[in-house]
Amino acid sequence: MKRLHKLEAFASTRSGNIGPRHLYIEQRLYQNHSYASLDPAVRQCVEKLHTFLPPPARTALNAKSDLEWRLGAGVPNHGDSFEGGHTLTDRTFKVSLRTIQELLGGRKDVKSFEDMHALRRNPFLRNLDEGRLIARVEIEKRNPGEDDDWIIFTFGDADPAVSPYRPPDTAATGQ
Repeated sequence: MKRLHKLEAFASTRSGNIGPRHLYIEQRLYQNHSYASLDPAVRQCVEKLHTFLPPPARTALNAKSDLEWRLGAGVPNHGDSFEGGHTLTDRTFKVSLRTIQELLGGRKDVKSFEDMHALRRNPFLRNLDEGRLIARVEIEKRNPGEDDDWIIFTFGDADPAVSPYRPPDTAATGQ
């Protein structure tokens, strides 16, 4: 079967600077000599095809290299993940949804989870030790084409039922 067209992606830079913030992937359609013989309606569909696809995450060469490395290393290809990325505040913990599901599913253990995120102390354990239970869980979906989402845990105020006992502060009550 003859190839009538080819859709490729190329990395380009708009500013002349280097780094991921300065790169984008440009989609281009290349046609061979037989392309002109196609019905105009078919050509129009082929030319609009890229508008229905999510933007490419990497160039064809990089995608091929990544897949070859994964196959050679025996690493499963589950798409890109936010694994290792997180945002941590006193009351919130934002982390990869897929990473949490792998942790709960037993694919990851707690030690590797803590190491992956360079956590000095597990935020779930820290809040539990302080008597703060999970008060809200939100899923943050970024873009439909991404392979992972964020999960945001919000911890509530100290719950007396699970907090360490603290004698009342007599100075604050005036007694």
